[in-house]
Amino acid sequence: MGFTPEETYGYIVQVILETESLLLNPVLGKVYTEEAGEYAGFMRLVVRKFRFYIETVENDAVVVAVKYPGEK
Repeated sequence: MGFTPEETYGYIVQVILETESLLLNPVLGKVYTEEAGEYAGFMRLVVRKFRFYIETVENDAVVVAVKYPGEK
């Protein structure tokens, strides 16, 4: 059984809103930074099992990559 386009859209919007809320949090500077691998040096943020890799450019947080749950 799959999801309707509306359910999928609603879920994606919710993930984006939660991610944005966390990125606007001033405590963000204390998140985990990858030490090795393809995303070494980038901050990692996990929202609903999605892994976001983030780079800070000046005062902006730029999402470099998103890994889906279970993706290597």
